[in-house]
Amino acid sequence: MIERFPQCFVLARNRKRPLKIGIHRDLITAIPEVSPKRLRAALGWYAGSWAYLKNMTAGAARIDLNGQSAGEVTAEEAAAAAERRASEKAAYFVAKKAARDRK
Repeated sequence: MIERFPQCFVLARNRKRPLKIGIHRDLITAIPEVSPKRLRAALGWYAGSWAYLKNMTAGAARIDLNGQSAGEVTAEEAAAAAERRASEKAAYFVAKKAARDRK
């Protein structure tokens, strides 16, 4: 996806921008040779990253596959992203500490 849509998907953490609502449907249409299940998995990995969630701030522009504006992040979406990020980070550091304690 990154190679096919470089205006939308990036690896640089600080450049991951919120994606258009329903972009999975656009991907399924644009890349029919890849199964919808695999596309959803890749999209979940991308949009579930801490960097992506950090950039989900209220009023931030969402983008489509071509990097064009396609809506904005709502306050509710931003709050949910911040909550998910905080929860996942907390769980990660608890697990990391537990692993260190087992050594």
